[in-house]
This record gives sequence, structure tokens and C-alpha cells, in this order.
Amino acid sequence: YLGGALALQAGANATLDGCRLVENVCAPDGVVDAAVAAAVSVTTPQGGALFVERASARLDGCTVERNRAVIGGAAMLDLSELTSTASTFDANEATRQGGAFFGRFSTVRLTGGSVVNGRATSGGAAFAYKGGLELDGVAVADNAATACAPLPQAAADGAAEASGTEADACGDGGGLYLFGSTDSLDGGALRTNSAERRGGGLYAVIAAPTLRDVVVERNTADEGGGLYAFDSATELYDVRLLDNFATQNGGGFFGYAGTVRATGGEALGNAAAVGGGFNLLEMTEAVLTELELANSRPGV
Repeated sequence: YLGGALALQAGANATLDGCRLVENVCAPDGVVDAAVAAAVSVTTPQGGALFVERASARLDGCTVERNRAVIGGAAMLDLSELTSTASTFDANEATRQGGAFFGRFSTVRLTGGSVVNGRATSGGAAFAYKGGLELDGVAVADNAATACAPLPQAAADGAAEASGTEADACGDGGGLYLFGSTDSLDGGALRTNSAERRGGGLYAVIAAPTLRDVVVERNTADEGGGLYAFDSATELYDVRLLDNFATQNGGGFFGYAGTVRATGGEALGNAAAVGGGFNLLEMTEAVLTELELANSRPGV
């Protein structure tokens, strides 16, 4: 089950202008459940509205909302490119990874528009696996990474094989989940996203995210309320970390191993039990230059 509305494969190149991709479901009998997919021995359902494999798609001024799949609620990309300008992605849902997008060895480029109200177990808005996510002036808001429901082993194995990740990686990356990818966010916002575990706004693992002039505001998680980076090379330029909250570590930013360079910007009003603004562990390099930290506080 691939692409509830549209599947592009083997070099196809499609442009959708002013389109509406609404309430498409990629699943047997319309049931978005990895356990059901495994039971009937079909491919894990991927791409609620759009599936792109070794191909490219462009969406301009489109509305993509309320689509569902196991992986990639709105779109699943494999060795592909997706470019979108001034499009709205709203209330898309994946029962596993990537509420709106899942990209595997792929590039997703969004200019303007928004990705909001997405739901997944990891990457409420988007999940980038060993590819690249490029957002320019995009609002990523009100997305959530939720806890996993128990799965039979066959279903868990199927979901892991399809996505190339650990199937039990749940509750990470309320907004964005970046794994082994090189990513850029320029302008726009990560706002009021939530994660059950780590990285309310963004969760990066062995990745290289660069954020410029981004507002990271009112995101929540157990660790890394705003941003969480593990063994990653993180660069922040004039980023504003505002009123983010973690029940445990790193209200604004939590970093474990890897490097972080923050130049300019501010961290204001963030809170956590440990490290209201920043909590850095075993990092090989952490350089904070002309960064204002104020009104942050430890304590729940």
C-alpha cells in the first residue's frame, strides 16, 4: 500500500498547482494500523496522500490535510525530492513516523506555508532519514510525537524495515525528527509542538542541523523542550528560544555529545528541572557567542 492518492515512481516528475489532497488514507480497508498491515502480509502503508520513489514532486499553493498512513501521513519519499511553495499541511497523521512527511535518502524543500497539527510517534510534522530537510519561512506548529501503542513483533519489524529506523523510537521530535541528515531552517518558527520524550520542537540524531533567525517557542518535552541534539553538529544563528519547557533536562536546548555553536539570538523564559536554558552533556565543543540568556529557570 503506497500513496493513498498519488504514487510517483521511476523518474516521474509531477507538478501540482493549487491542489487539494484531503482525507486520503493509505491502508488496507482504510485501517491505519501497522498490526493490520502485517497480518495481511502487505507492505507497510506509506504515504497517505503521496508516495514518491526515485522521482520528484512539486506542490505550489496546495492544501494537504487530514491524510493518514502508517509512515508519512501526507507524503513518503524514498530517494526522491519534494519541493513546495506556500502550501498548507494540516492535521496529517502517521501511526508510526512522520506525521506530514517521511523522507528516506530524500530532500524536502518547503518555502513559506505551514506544517501544523501533525501527529506521529516520532516526527509529528516531519521525519528526515539520511537526507535533507530545507525549510525557509515555514511555520511548524502544534505537532506532537506521541507514545507508541504495543505492536506484534511482525508489525514492528515491518515498520522498522520500511522506515529504516528503530520501530520503537517513540515520543521523539514533536515538530521535526532528523536522523543522519543535513538540514537547514531559515526564518519561520517551531512553535507549541510537544514530544512525549525528547525534542519538543526538534530532535536530531547524528545530524547536522543549521537554524537561522528561527523562533523556537513554547515547545514541551521531557528532555530538550525546544531542541534536542544527540551526537550532532548543531549551528544556531540569531535563534530565539522562548518559553520552552522540559520536565527533566534542557528547557531550551539539550545537547548530548557532538557540538553546538550558537551565535547571537536569545534564550528567554525557558524552564527545566536541570538547565532551564541549556543543558550540555559530554559535548566535544560548545561555543555560545553573543547569546542572551535571561529569565530561564530550573525547577518544574
